[in-house]
Amino acid sequence: MDILSAKGVSYTFYPLITPTKEKDVEAHTVVHTHPTEPTSQIIMDTTNNDVDKAHLYLSGALPAGQYFIRCYNPDFDTGSGTEFDDVFWVSRNGTIWCNEIYSNTTFDLSQGLEANEVRLDDVEEKADENAAEIVAVLNIVTPIDTKIQNATILATNNTLVLRGPNTGTVQINNLDILQGTGPLGNHVSVHGDGQYYFIPYDDVNGVPTQRPDSVYGFGRNHEEVEFSPAGDGLEIVNDDNKILIQCSKTAATILIEGDKTSVSDDYFVIRDNSGTEILAVNHQDISGTCFADRDTRLNDVEAAIDGASHLNLIGKLVKRATSTNFDELECNKLVCDTIIPKTGDALKEIRVSSIRTKKNSFWLGEALHISELNGKAMLQTRKSSVPVYMQGIGVVEQDFLDASTTLADATLEEIKTLSVAAGGSDDLAIIYNHDNVIADFNLSTSMNELHIQPHAPNTDSGITITNPDAHPLLFFVGTDAHPGGGRGMIQFASSETGQHASIYQSSYDDGLHIDSDKAGGLV
Repeated sequence: MDILSAKGVSYTFYPLITPTKEKDVEAHTVVHTHPTEPTSQIIMDTTNNDVDKAHLYLSGALPAGQYFIRCYNPDFDTGSGTEFDDVFWVSRNGTIWCNEIYSNTTFDLSQGLEANEVRLDDVEEKADENAAEIVAVLNIVTPIDTKIQNATILATNNTLVLRGPNTGTVQINNLDILQGTGPLGNHVSVHGDGQYYFIPYDDVNGVPTQRPDSVYGFGRNHEEVEFSPAGDGLEIVNDDNKILIQCSKTAATILIEGDKTSVSDDYFVIRDNSGTEILAVNHQDISGTCFADRDTRLNDVEAAIDGASHLNLIGKLVKRATSTNFDELECNKLVCDTIIPKTGDALKEIRVSSIRTKKNSFWLGEALHISELNGKAMLQTRKSSVPVYMQGIGVVEQDFLDASTTLADATLEEIKTLSVAAGGSDDLAIIYNHDNVIADFNLSTSMNELHIQPHAPNTDSGITITNPDAHPLLFFVGTDAHPGGGRGMIQFASSETGQHASIYQSSYDDGLHIDSDKAGGLV
C-alpha cells in the first residue's frame, strides 16, 4: 500500500506475512512483483541465484525522490525534513548516503591522508622559508623581463636589439668589432645579393636631408636585378661623377666617368709624399713628372712622321706615296713573320729571283708537297686523312665536319686552325712531319708525261731505278680494249729517221711482241 508520512513523503509499504499455522514457516525465497509494473521487483533467494546473481535483488524504474533502501533513526533526526535525516540510503541512481564506513581499505586511506597532512604542513613551512628567496629572484627577473619587453629595432640607448618583422632590419648607431680569435679573425660577412652602403646627408635649411643621386657602396651592383657579378665591387656616385672598381675579364677594372667644371680638371691624380704630381689625367692632357721629357719626344716623333717617305731613304720612316705610287712601297729589306693578302685568301702575284724554303715545307696549292730528304726530291700529294700528328692530340674526322669541311676538301689553313684548337702547332712542317710520310702522303707521283733530256751535249740521260732491298720495278698498266687497247709499249726511235723498233704486249692476241723495221733485225 502507498503510505504518506508525517513529513509529507510518500512511499509504498509492503506488509509482513504472518503465518496462520501454529508452526513457523521457513521461507527460502521471497519474490514480490508490482502488479502493474513487472520491472519493479523485490527478490530474496538463498538457494538459486542463476538469474539475478544475488541473494537480494531490487529493481524498478524509480522516479526522482525515491530510493531502493532507506534507514531512519529518529535519534539522529535534525528536523531538516529531507532525506539527509536518514542514517543510510541508496538512491534511484545508486548514490549512497551514510555516516562512516569501516574497512581495511578505508583505514589505509585514512592513514595516507594523515601522512599527507604532515607532508603538506612541511611544504607550507618550506614555502614560507622560500618566500624571501622568491621575492629576491623576482627582483632580478622583473628588470630582465622589462628589458625584453622594451626590445626594439630602433637605435634606442640601453635597449635590447629586436629583429624587425619580415626583413630582419635593425638600426644601430655604432658597431665596434673587436679583435677576433677564430680562424677568420674579426670580420663582417655579407652573403648573396648584399651591399655595404654609406648614405650621406646634407644640411638643408637646418634639416638633415638625404643627398639625392648619390651612391657610396661596396658589394652587389645596385643597378643589376639578376643574379650576375657584373658591376660588383666598390662604387661611388656623387656630384655627377662616378668611379667603379671591379674585377672582370671583359670590363674595365677601374672605371672613372663624369662631368668636370673645365677640361683642365683632373679625373686621375698620383702625387708623391711632397705633393708633387707624378701623373695627372684630365680631358685634354696627361701630365706629371713621369713625362718630364714628353714634349721633346713628341716633337721628335712629329718631325720623324713629317719626314717619312715612300722612297728608299736611310733614316726615314716609310709611308705610302701620295701620287701614282700610292700602292707601292720601296725598301731594301722587309723583315716580318707573315705576309698575307689584303683582299681574298691568296697573294695575286709575287716575283722573286729565287725562293729558299725551310726543309720539308714547300707546298703548291692545298695538296701537293715538294720536299727533299737524304738527297731525294719528293713530289707528293697529301692523303684525305687526319695527319698522324693531329691524331696524337685528339683530332678526329668529326672535328673537320664540325668545322664545315671534309678531309678531302680541307685547306691547309683550316688544318692549321684545327691543330691549334686542339692545343697543337700551326707549323705545317710539324703537322706533316717527314717521319709520318708513309701515313700522311701518297708515295706515288702522278704525271701526264715525263720528258728527260741531258743537261749538256754528248752526255747520257735516262731513268735509273735503284732498290737495294727488293725488286726495282717498272709497271705498265693498260687496258684490255680492242681495237685501240694495249697493256704497255716501249718504242725505239731516232731523232733523224723516226721509229725503228718496239716492244709491246698486245690486247689483240695477248702476246708479247718485239718488232723491228728491218728483216732479221732481232739479234
